[in-house]
Amino acid sequence: MLLDIVGSRVRYAVLLTLAKAYKLKVPVSPRAIVRVFGLNIPNTYSFMRKLVEVGLIMRTGSKYMLTEKGAKLVDFVLELVPKLNDGFDELRATMPETMYYVVEPKYKEWFGVYKPLVMVDKALRNRDILVGGNYVIVYVSFRGKVFKYDWDRYLSLASVEQAYADLISYDDQWISYIPDILLNLFRLDVEEVLKRATYEGRRRLATALAYYETFLGRKVPLRTDVYSLLDEKLLDDMIAFVTPLLIDERGLRVWKL
Repeated sequence: MLLDIVGSRVRYAVLLTLAKAYKLKVPVSPRAIVRVFGLNIPNTYSFMRKLVEVGLIMRTGSKYMLTEKGAKLVDFVLELVPKLNDGFDELRATMPETMYYVVEPKYKEWFGVYKPLVMVDKALRNRDILVGGNYVIVYVSFRGKVFKYDWDRYLSLASVEQAYADLISYDDQWISYIPDILLNLFRLDVEEVLKRATYEGRRRLATALAYYETFLGRKVPLRTDVYSLLDEKLLDDMIAFVTPLLIDERGLRVWKL
């Protein structure tokens, strides 16, 4: 394992990200590495300065890339990437952790076929890097996206609110995730989900919340006026899909088809 060999999360994160980025011919932002891997800022910049001093990386604007000398490390580093046979080994082997993240529903109250979304920085849109198959690839701007590297799974994962925002915005089966949100209003920052969703995603969730409030007579404490975003074209499907979830006399308890 690379982490065992280099003995430091900082060295692991920097070397792994730089090696993958070199294969794609893209520079790496140290700020992004710090944010995604949750690293100590001074230690990260200190290590990267040392790599510059010994000629292993070079600066390009505010980002960094491996030099020809540093490129000799690429195969060594990538050979040590863990393989977990969970359907995401392609990501672990090829994608810089700062340029993708996996979207997973946290609560999974719904029933149906689940195929994860993998959000990829739109800068890589035309690279034909990923084969996919076990997941759906969505290319988007990464500005403002919230995701972190999971040190147990060796994957970049969306935050809970970012995940639901992406699911209701980009997943063809977006309505399947509405029960997750409605059943877990007390656990989720719904305002944050609305903020991070696309305009279409906000209208979908707002319509569900408006119907929830109307059906149960319970106000969801939000700053956003969900009725101003309500999409009447979605109401028939929402009523058919969400009503079974709401009919329990105590409100939201168990959802069954």
